[in-house]
Amino acid sequence: MDTKEILPARGAAKVTLSDVAEAAKVSKATASNVFSRPERVGDSLRLRVEEAARALGYAGPDPRGRMLSSGKVNAIGVVPPAAFGISLFFKDPYTQTFLAGVSDVCEEYGVGLSLVSGRADQAAWGIQTALVDGFVLNSIEQVSFIAPAKRAHMPIVVMGPDGGPHASSVSVADEAPMRQLTEHLLALGHRRFLVCVVLREFRPPVFHPPGRNRTLVAPASVPGRFAGVEAALRAAGLSLDAMPIVEACGTPDEEAAFGNGVDLLLDNLGDATAVIALNDKLALAVLERAARRGLSVPRDFSVVGFDGLAESAISNPPLTTAIQPVKEVGATAARLLLEGGPPRHVTLPVQLAIRGSTAPPRS
Repeated sequence: MDTKEILPARGAAKVTLSDVAEAAKVSKATASNVFSRPERVGDSLRLRVEEAARALGYAGPDPRGRMLSSGKVNAIGVVPPAAFGISLFFKDPYTQTFLAGVSDVCEEYGVGLSLVSGRADQAAWGIQTALVDGFVLNSIEQVSFIAPAKRAHMPIVVMGPDGGPHASSVSVADEAPMRQLTEHLLALGHRRFLVCVVLREFRPPVFHPPGRNRTLVAPASVPGRFAGVEAALRAAGLSLDAMPIVEACGTPDEEAAFGNGVDLLLDNLGDATAVIALNDKLALAVLERAARRGLSVPRDFSVVGFDGLAESAISNPPLTTAIQPVKEVGATAARLLLEGGPPRHVTLPVQLAIRGSTAPPRS
């Protein structure tokens, strides 16, 4: 092919797909298939179009043009918890596994994946500017995204028990497993517990001694887990009001997130024979810091967690916990978003793992 005949003159308008089709003497639809669906075009025809594109300096269809013609970007946005931010999102083992599930489905569907800031004050801006077809909110706390997404006619999938009438949701059945974990401790003979929960907010840890008039922030962050503990204690004739509670600060960095909170917990262990940690990272930090102090789990006290992080199976001792299908949660969220249709609410089961961190209390 004589490239001199088809190269545009200097200063000419930008080369388009129509120019390529004309130079290769094919229809515009055929030229488009070469770039977007090459399997539909024979080898000789594809090579002819590619040669014409190279000669004209055509790099490929403008993605903005595809967006205007199809109404789709072929990408979904994942919004990490606001307290994490995008930079810390990758350091948290739970969210790493969650994101792996999302990305597997994106690869299956042939769509892209973008991370969007989860800060509440940037919600409207993020909805308007992110080049995505919908959003997966990694935390039920990100309700500030739902209203602007609805106004922009963008589908939303929320991680939580109910995304409301305008958003799909994916949750895990955490109340019943947390009740079963507490019942497991009760069956072993434990009656004095210290409950520990991690908050999303960056704030100093707080120790709450037993009492009815405590001001707790934590129950709102994991209501099902708190309800499970309360139900098991109530059925055994006990009350959560009689148990001390520690609220720890949450970040993906274990030392910064839980160090002070776990030290506060161990300083106030008192006569408690079991620690109920409402997530695994917190429970694993309890095991590690207890060992530093010369305490032995479960000889001195038992520990349970919740989440089923991979580290919980190989900790010393292995952690008794409830195993969430974290990767399946991410995959289900992405699938709900990409399949479209009216909002749906999916609840996934949780599996108990009774391991070496729990035993009967010492006499």
